[in-house]
Amino acid sequence: MPDAARVRAVPEQVSSETGGEFVILDLKSGRYHGMADVAARIWELVQDGATVGQIDRAIRDEYDVDPTACRRDVESFLADLRSRGLVEIDEVGAR
Repeated sequence: MPDAARVRAVPEQVSSETGGEFVILDLKSGRYHGMADVAARIWELVQDGATVGQIDRAIRDEYDVDPTACRRDVESFLADLRSRGLVEIDEVGAR
């Protein structure tokens, strides 16, 4: 995923933060998703309209993690969110 790819939550979801964790309800499927720790931080950044690069840098800055492993894990997590229908990733505008 390019650094400039914009990640945004789909409108068909609602999320709520409680105690540093997020609970997300996919309104289309009726499924709940829970996120804690790093996943919750990534979701918070998604809510702020961050790009893939901004998310990667924020996680590297806030956690003691190898840069290569961080990027791989961030991209994997974002791909998982996309496959669940919770986010859209605009890679076209990033080119």
